[in-house]
Amino acid sequence: MIRTFGNYTCVDINGTLYHEDGDVSNAIVTRQCLSYSHTPFCVDIGADQGWWTRWILAHNSDATIHVFEPNPISYKHLEKDLGQTPQVYLHNVAVSTTNGTLPLYLEKGQSHSRVMDGKEMTHVPCVTLSSVLSDTIIDILKIDVEGHELQVFESIRPWIESGRVNTIITEFTPKWYGQTKDEQFQECMSFFHNFPPQFQEVYCLSRHHDFIVGPIKPDEYGILIDTLLQTNLQTDIVLTNISLCHSDISQICLHDYILQLSNRL
Repeated sequence: MIRTFGNYTCVDINGTLYHEDGDVSNAIVTRQCLSYSHTPFCVDIGADQGWWTRWILAHNSDATIHVFEPNPISYKHLEKDLGQTPQVYLHNVAVSTTNGTLPLYLEKGQSHSRVMDGKEMTHVPCVTLSSVLSDTIIDILKIDVEGHELQVFESIRPWIESGRVNTIITEFTPKWYGQTKDEQFQECMSFFHNFPPQFQEVYCLSRHHDFIVGPIKPDEYGILIDTLLQTNLQTDIVLTNISLCHSDISQICLHDYILQLSNRL
């Protein structure tokens, strides 16, 4: 049986829910990571309308969250829903390798940093993370910037190499990182092999059904990238020192996530 909650769809098989959306895996991993800090410091880069930030606050009201969203349409929603939350700091800018501006392509209210022919383009301010935040420890850093992930990683590299980021959850879409499949493959392989050694675990998050979290090793990077390119799919990658599980806690978090969605509808 198919169960729909807003824009989210799950398959109900004998009372067990299997998700059909990447945000669910992200939420499950985020909740596991939150259990390692009483007062987590989190950064939401590419917040859209703030689902991830709201999810964190629902599970730890003591969290401090810096939220970055350059899309002016999405930012209005953030101001309305989170602007009065004391421990949430909103930034109407993009995160990149320099302070300045960069093009943003708008499509039905959504924004993309990759070139999109025929779509409305605007320019938005961009900053380096270091120009906004002090030398604090980031417990969880989430990245969802629709094609600008590689530049964001370059911007936050000093934080990573100095051990100031404990977990990164990032969207990963190989088809956005080059013009040809060969360029895309090589760019993605470089991205994977340049992962800082500070992170002992690399996970791939499933966007379908019950396999929520899958660890990946260096000799599997090429297979993953090739599979995503051949199937024209995207996934989420987690860099962390935490051992994540995908057993009973997945169903607990998934039911919790669905309940929160239902209460907002």
